[in-house]
Amino acid sequence: MCLQSSRKKGTNLDARNYRGITVTPAITKILESVLRQRIKPIIAAQQNNLQRGFTENSSPMNCSLILEEFISDRKDTKSQTYVAFLDAKSAFDVVSHSSLMRKLFHWGIQGQNWSLIDSLHRNAKSFVKWGVGRSESFEIRQGVRQGGILSTDLYKIYVNRLLDRLSDSCLGGRIGEINCVAPTYADDVALVCDKPDNLQALINIAVDYSHMERYHLQPTKSVVLPLDYTPRRQSETHPSNYTWTINDTDMPVVKEAMHVGLMRSANTQETTVQENIKKARRTIYSLMASGLHGENGLDPETSLHLIQTYVLPVLLYGLEVSIPSTKSIEMLEVSTEGSSSRSYRYQKPSRTQPSIYCQERSLLKVRYTKEF
Repeated sequence: MCLQSSRKKGTNLDARNYRGITVTPAITKILESVLRQRIKPIIAAQQNNLQRGFTENSSPMNCSLILEEFISDRKDTKSQTYVAFLDAKSAFDVVSHSSLMRKLFHWGIQGQNWSLIDSLHRNAKSFVKWGVGRSESFEIRQGVRQGGILSTDLYKIYVNRLLDRLSDSCLGGRIGEINCVAPTYADDVALVCDKPDNLQALINIAVDYSHMERYHLQPTKSVVLPLDYTPRRQSETHPSNYTWTINDTDMPVVKEAMHVGLMRSANTQETTVQENIKKARRTIYSLMASGLHGENGLDPETSLHLIQTYVLPVLLYGLEVSIPSTKSIEMLEVSTEGSSSRSYRYQKPSRTQPSIYCQERSLLKVRYTKEF
C-alpha cells in the first residue's frame, strides 16, 4: 500500500502538515468489506449511544441534535451550561495495535475474524508516493489506515470505553433520564454539563484515558464554551474567571466554537446562518470558473441547477437541528437573491429567464418548507 500526502494548513516544507491517505490493493478492500459486514452486528449491539459517527441510519446532525437539545433545555430552565470541545492530535494515526486487538477480543470479535484483522495490521508496510517517485518501505506499528474500509469501525471500538466511563460518571448533562454527557462523532468529542467543577472532572477522565491509550489531547486546540442563560442577578454568582486545564495547561475559553460544521455560540442559530452564508459565497466564487457568472456564462437553467446542487446544501447545512429565527431566514433569502442576481445580471434576457429567476428567489422557501 502507499501513502498519498495531502497538505493541510501551514508550510509545505513541514512533514507534520501532511496527512497520509492509505491506498490498499483491491483484494484488501474486498477482505475489509467482508470483515466489516461480519462485525457490524457486534459493533451495533455494544456501541455507546452517544457515538453517532459512521453509524448506520445516523448522520453528523444526530450528534449535533443531542447537544442542541441539551442547550435548549438549559436555556428554557434559565440555567448555566458548559461545553468542552476536545481535540485529539492525529487520533486515527496513534491507535495502539495491541490495545485495539485486546478490545476487539473482549467485544466478542474472535476466531478467524480476529486473526484476519490482526494480520492486516501486523508487519504492515507502507511507502510514500510523491509524483512519480516513491520512498523506501517502512513498517507501520500504530494507527488505523485513513481511507481504509474498516478504520472507522475499529476506531469507534478503540474510543468506546471512554464514552462508557463518561456516561458512568453521572457528572454530565442530562435531559430527564437521557444521558447527554458526551455527544461524539468519531474522534470529535464534546463534553456538556451544568457545573464548572463537573466539567473539569469530565476533562480529567478524558485525559486519563488518553494517557492510558497513548494519544495526546491538545490543550490549546481544545476549548471551553460557557453559555450563561441565567437571569442577570443570578449569573453574577457564577464564577466568570474559572479556568479548565488539560495536563496543567489552561484551555482557551471562547465565545463561539465550531462543532460538526456548526458554529456554536450563545446564539447558535444566527452564527450558523452567518457561517453558512460565508461558505455558500465561497462556493459560488469557486463555481465561476465553470461558467456560473455574467455575460458569456452558462444559461440560467444550468446555473440554477448548479446552485441547487452545490450552493443550497451548504447554505442550509445544519438548519434542521438549529432552527433559524425569522431574522436569520431573511438573511438566507437575501443571500439567495444576491447569488441569483450576480448570475443573471449580465445575461441577455430571454423568455425563460424571468421564470428561472423567480424560481430561484422562491427556492429557499420551498426547500425550507419541505425539510421542516
